[in-house]
This record gives sequence, structure tokens and C-alpha cells, in this order.
Amino acid sequence: MSQISISKKSYLTSLRNRLKQLYEAQESGYTDINEDWISGFMAAGYHSGLVTLSELKLEHLCAYRKVSNEIMSEEREADLEVWLTRLCKPTLQSKRRGDRPSAAMQK
Repeated sequence: MSQISISKKSYLTSLRNRLKQLYEAQESGYTDINEDWISGFMAAGYHSGLVTLSELKLEHLCAYRKVSNEIMSEEREADLEVWLTRLCKPTLQSKRRGDRPSAAMQK
């Protein structure tokens, strides 16, 4: 098994557990869960090339189904897809990073 596939499997296992915790918290009405960490974790996995958008969506759908014992509504699934697309879109800052002169060149 290659190092990349080991990393991907480890990443997906961690993500699966976190998403399950997120949906369990939402199901129980607990609102103090930190979604920023999960969002950052998903974006990092996508931008590092470990996972694709479709894999992120699939993990969300699986976690939701395990917790709620029902399929996510089409409307909520569409919202999830839009959110994941926005989450994984490159930011302006990352696009400009290569254009910035280094501190040494400014002196």
C-alpha cells in the first residue's frame, strides 16, 4: 500500500468520525460544536489532493444517514454541494501568494 493511499485512508477515517460527531450533535440539539475545525480539515484534505469534492460530499451523506437513519433531502444535499464547492475554491490570498515580492526584495 502506497504512502498516499495510507494517508488518504487515515484522513477519511478521521473525517468520517468528525462528521458523525457533528451530525450527532446537530441531531441532539447541541450547538456548541466547532464547525470551523471540520471545515478547515476538509479544505486542507481537498487542497492537498487527498480527497475530491465528490468524496467529501459522499462522506457527509454517509455520516448523515448513519446518524439520522434517513437519506438527506435533495434541498439539503444541494446546499451541501454549494457549501463544499465554496469551501474548496481557492481564495484570493492563495492566488496572490506567488505575486508578492519577498521581504528581502523590498529592501
